[in-house]
Amino acid sequence: MGYLGNDGQTLAFEESLKYKDQIKRDGIIQFLNLYKKFKNITYKETIKNIVYEKYLPIHWGDEVEAHIVFLDKESKVPKIVPDIHYLFQRVQQDQQEEPEDVNFKLVPEYGGWMIETTPSNPYYTINNLCAVPTNLSERSHKINSYLNSGQKVLYTSTFPILGQIDQKYYYIPQAQNNEHLNQVTQSLFIDDRIISDHPRFPTLSSNIRTRRQEKVNIRVPIFKDKQTNIEVSQYNPDPDFIYMDAMAFGMGSSCIQTTFSAKNLSHARRLYDQMSIISPLFLAMTASSPIFRGKLAAIDTRWDVIAASVDCRSPEERNPSSSKYIPKSRYDSISFYISDEKRNLPQYNDLKFPLNEEIMNFAREKSKEMGLELDENYIRHLGFLYIRDPLVLFEKKLNVDNEKETLHFENIQSTNWNSVRLKPPPSMDSKIGWRTEFRTMECQITNDENAAFMLLSHIFVRLFYQSDSLNFYIPITKVDINFQRAKQVDAITTQKFFFRTNIHEDGEPIIEELTLHEIFFGKSQVFDGLYQYASQVWESMMQEIFGSNGNNDKTEFEKVWNFIRQRTSGQKFTVARWIRNFVKSHPEYKQDSEITNSIAYDLIEAITSISEGKTQDPNFTPIF
Repeated sequence: MGYLGNDGQTLAFEESLKYKDQIKRDGIIQFLNLYKKFKNITYKETIKNIVYEKYLPIHWGDEVEAHIVFLDKESKVPKIVPDIHYLFQRVQQDQQEEPEDVNFKLVPEYGGWMIETTPSNPYYTINNLCAVPTNLSERSHKINSYLNSGQKVLYTSTFPILGQIDQKYYYIPQAQNNEHLNQVTQSLFIDDRIISDHPRFPTLSSNIRTRRQEKVNIRVPIFKDKQTNIEVSQYNPDPDFIYMDAMAFGMGSSCIQTTFSAKNLSHARRLYDQMSIISPLFLAMTASSPIFRGKLAAIDTRWDVIAASVDCRSPEERNPSSSKYIPKSRYDSISFYISDEKRNLPQYNDLKFPLNEEIMNFAREKSKEMGLELDENYIRHLGFLYIRDPLVLFEKKLNVDNEKETLHFENIQSTNWNSVRLKPPPSMDSKIGWRTEFRTMECQITNDENAAFMLLSHIFVRLFYQSDSLNFYIPITKVDINFQRAKQVDAITTQKFFFRTNIHEDGEPIIEELTLHEIFFGKSQVFDGLYQYASQVWESMMQEIFGSNGNNDKTEFEKVWNFIRQRTSGQKFTVARWIRNFVKSHPEYKQDSEITNSIAYDLIEAITSISEGKTQDPNFTPIF
């Protein structure tokens, strides 16, 4: 979740406003210094032993987030575990004593009960798809071995009864009425003690609320069942919506993300654009969030909840009639394509979205002073990022050497949580080149599912390594419509998505509304499907590199696509659909949209048992 250096005291938002303009200008200067040093760096210069010039290996990695929960067998209440310092200590100790046995890094997340794991070293692959499920399986096994008795790793996007006021879901004692333990969030539902104690996280919560001038206001349409009857109160102000009022409801959800090395800066920008177009498709395929605050929702994904949970826009910025209106939260889909290719036609950027013109002029002036040529598409990208204010400033890090540090640039960059992210080299002395991060996938129940979606994103990146002609461009507004469709219940089989069918041509797009199955596997006389094209590229690559043994190396590729075929055809349910079916068939469910303690307990017990391989379920059969 961005910069996690612990540099002491953070500034309250009112105090940080004194330094806002300085931080923004310094951030631009830091970026330009990075750009000057790395603008011409190629991926070939950062790797060794290139055996196949035509088929560069790809450095890439993943991030898998999860919840640590406690299943209390006596009370039949599932509880989050907000203090997991012991887990970090055990991992650190093993890394020192037996480093060969720990193939991952453990990183704190927003919730004190949450973890994020990444591989110790990036994957370095031409093919070798089986490395990913193996790595994930080993990670899970190791983390489970560290847990205290009764604790489990929960691999779904949301903890189902987080914030349910009439259920004791904390592992720590709940606050009494006379205790003031929500000064950061001022939430009706959330105890501040569940937030990670890293200073970045409570400061984010407090400063978002302060800049917004009120608590965050998250409203998710409730699933209306036969007996649903929500009594209006301060906890449920609208009977048609599930109300939430704290950052924890969004940033307390889990996802999977992948980050890929690019050939060079231009290639990274191309990946940014093209992967952003397919990002809502991945959101629909990985949907796993049908429950919020102990209630069934009428949506299947966490995306809008996170967007609302970090929505720091002021009242004017949220008002469509205001001249200062900003249409989206700082967590949302991208709003501009940024590639410097000719095929990035002006009409694709058809979303009216404000830019920080002052910062754009500053970037033009400074780049000219430094003898740099920075094209207008990238200057506009900076203008898009810099309509946001810095949210977390460390007192000791206000004044840094702009020729050596990238902290102030990353301050803005890392809190623009968009569907994809262009990532420059992380420091001035970095040996890493330009990268693109893919950010929309929801966490799945099994390692194989998570691995399959990661590998599918890798396969698409490989296509953009091998082909300069592949073109997914459609107008940005249609991508945003696809995001709205992706969150709908069972969107994977019931919704159609805008997609370009003349993917090997430049110029005007031919756009059809297709189901996900049609996009991936074709529709007669309309579109051949992405699988057919990917398969041809992959088979050609395997044959050229490995000769007659190439067919064996295509096996894992086919396993990924077979899983996607089963998902998009409805043969296998999304996690969201599986959870809905579990709840509706539970003997305690009263068709009232409410998730009781027992339902939540049994649901989590079933999920963790499947994740650990102790229970076999026909919907989650092994993929690899």
